[in-house]
Amino acid sequence: MDIHELAKSYYDLQEKKKEKRRQIDFDYSKKLKSLEKEARDVDGRLRVLAFKSEIEVAEKDFDQYSLELEEVKIELKPILVKVNAHRLDKLETQIEGPIHLETYINEEGEIVSNTYHKMNG
Repeated sequence: MDIHELAKSYYDLQEKKKEKRRQIDFDYSKKLKSLEKEARDVDGRLRVLAFKSEIEVAEKDFDQYSLELEEVKIELKPILVKVNAHRLDKLETQIEGPIHLETYINEEGEIVSNTYHKMNG
């Protein structure tokens, strides 16, 4: 994979991981509380158990995204360090149309990856 593909992959996985965490912590948590309040009989408790299984699957997805993100990071970070990509001199990758991705190593040594719209002219 070239550096731009790695940067895109890193960004995509980072976003999937964030969204999965948000779903688990907010959406699923809210739904679980609602199901638990409504669980007054066996069927209700079965719905709670089934939904808890869904949450476990979502947690496994989150863990998988974390592993994949770490694998991409292992490949991408040394290249960013080698080309000295930093806050003032970022790796720029066009994603689609005016949407670009900027990737660099911050002062703490972490990869930063953000999108922005690049205006023509």
